[in-house]
Amino acid sequence: MRWFALMLGVVLLGGCAARPVVLEMGKPAEDFAFSLIVLQIAIEPNQFKPAVYIVEPDRTLRVAVGEGVAEPIYPAPARVLTHSEFARIWNLALESGLLDLERGREDVESEAFRAWYARHGVRRQASFGPNDAADLQPLVEELERLAWLRK
Repeated sequence: MRWFALMLGVVLLGGCAARPVVLEMGKPAEDFAFSLIVLQIAIEPNQFKPAVYIVEPDRTLRVAVGEGVAEPIYPAPARVLTHSEFARIWNLALESGLLDLERGREDVESEAFRAWYARHGVRRQASFGPNDAADLQPLVEELERLAWLRK
């Protein structure tokens, strides 16, 4: 009987061990969602418009553009992304480092971007400075394009 209890404990504990999450290109997490707030023009004049972009797990894209968007807002839906558009946003978020637990800081001296994301049960918020603009540029440009702000 003790042997059975010991084996059951080993099996249960082994089943509870956390497996590392592999972030794969083209395979968004089921709970993937994020918001990206562009707070200021970074690096070059007119490189970015002040904006709030929110992508929800149901593929809804919400967008607000213009001065004052740094305030907490929940924009109206701009559109529902196709599966391929949603996967592209996931890929760009991966490539930019936005979904990397080690990237972004909460105490950036000169905050240019504020982000929040959810993926695979992880929820995190971080700030990014002007030096991160080059990494985030492809993602921001695609969000602008999908929101019909850029051709």
